[in-house]
Amino acid sequence: DSILGDLETAGETIDDILDIGRIAISAEMLGNAEAAFDTTLDYLKQRKQFGVLIGSFQALQHRAAEMFCEIELTKSSVMAAMRAADERSNDLQRLSSLAKTVSGETLHLVSNEAIQMHGGIGVTDEYDIGFFLKRARVAEQIFGSSKFHTERYQSAEEDDHKGVNGHLSNRKIHTHVCLNSFRLLRSACLGSDLKRGVGRQCRRHAQ
Repeated sequence: DSILGDLETAGETIDDILDIGRIAISAEMLGNAEAAFDTTLDYLKQRKQFGVLIGSFQALQHRAAEMFCEIELTKSSVMAAMRAADERSNDLQRLSSLAKTVSGETLHLVSNEAIQMHGGIGVTDEYDIGFFLKRARVAEQIFGSSKFHTERYQSAEEDDHKGVNGHLSNRKIHTHVCLNSFRLLRSACLGSDLKRGVGRQCRRHAQ
């Protein structure tokens, strides 16, 4: 008498609730990455080595450009997942796993690079950047790691392939287009032209 809902459909309900949680933690991870990135940029504009600001070093500019691109792409994946949750979309499972995977990989990269660019002082209590790394490692595992969600996303894709007479649904086609566009954008953003553009911005900020 105390059971809420149908016994046989509880798993689906729990999955939906967990997907909302995954989207929420993905948004937190995005915010973590943005804060760590902004803190690192500020440090690059202040720290001097060999008499010059380290933000003027091209190697660091390229690494900063990569972080910037990954964060921007992560915003798109998290926003898509949030929209799917608001609209109760059938793509909620797929998009929540995509958001968790992308945000986890981005935060892992940004938190590592932030420590590297700060140097040894980045892991001391004197600077807050070390706390971003500690929280990142915990958040990456909450509600499933990037590896788990990559496999979950792939499983959802394979399930959708099993259609009538082998034909793809409109939703499936739309998802393929979105995913392929995401991959193309990722490749374009990490190209040398954008890196040079972000590098020029870093030089202007460092002056």
